Amino acid sequence: MVTMIAGAGLWWFAHGEAFGRYEQILGLGAVCAIAAAAVQGGIGVKAIRRLHGADEAETANLRRRIALTQRFAAGLLAVTIICMVTARYL
Repeated sequence: MVTMIAGAGLWWFAHGEAFGRYEQILGLGAVCAIAAAAVQGGIGVKAIRRLHGADEAETANLRRRIALTQRFAAGLLAVTIICMVTARYL
């Protein structure tokens, strides 16, 4: 939460009220990063907690769910990195 508040403050000081193409691309990256955290926190943590004490069939299902969650979050974070790298040049 502190990181998000600090990021918002830095955004305000660096960009002010401007919302051109550069800021739009960075904003998309920020939204993807927040979505990745929400996916990992919302789905992944619940599955990890249920993993302890689960039988073999449920364990395999939960492991697949955790892997899928991590892959989806990794994709969102990749979009975040691409946005941060390319925003300057678009």
